[in-house]
Amino acid sequence: MKEASLSIIKDLKNNRFVMIRHHRGINKGFVNFPGGKKEEQDADMIACVKRETLEETGLKIFNPVFVGCMEFPNMDFKVYAYFSTEFEGDICPKKDEVDVFWQDANHIPYDQMRTADADFLPLILEGKTVYKRYFYNKDGSLSDETKTVYNEDGSRNETIIEYDSSGRIANKVIIEYDKDGNEVNRKTVVENGWTLLN
Repeated sequence: MKEASLSIIKDLKNNRFVMIRHHRGINKGFVNFPGGKKEEQDADMIACVKRETLEETGLKIFNPVFVGCMEFPNMDFKVYAYFSTEFEGDICPKKDEVDVFWQDANHIPYDQMRTADADFLPLILEGKTVYKRYFYNKDGSLSDETKTVYNEDGSRNETIIEYDSSGRIANKVIIEYDKDGNEVNRKTVVENGWTLLN
């Protein structure tokens, strides 16, 4: 599976993020964050996210922190997300590939982002480390997905979501595991399109 990086950069002083709008490729027209494929010269994913950030934005980042891994099996991609608050330089948009801009942290344009990006980003911004798997259909809609959130004590919550042909959630189950990997609770939230009440 090919590997790629995603660089979430926050300017703490001005409460804003660096975001990009794509002009071409699979994300054409969508807004998300800088990043790209790992290349042979990259010693590791840290080197990849630093290089891609500099190439796409003109910013040099320091001490990026790993915050999540998202898999896209039917696209043969695994994306590693990093969060940075230390950087230097000025953004310089590359008009042929992307527009680079500062976005107010209180007004993230989720409606202009791909479904997966809009799904995992709020969790990362809440301070969680996210592990999720997404399956996109040819029309760009999401297929079934499994998402996992690890807690500080080593336990984890796994959510399994199945979508119907119209893109609505058909079934949703939340499974809780203890730090040893044992299932301790299972809750069905949506069944056959119906939300179950407690």
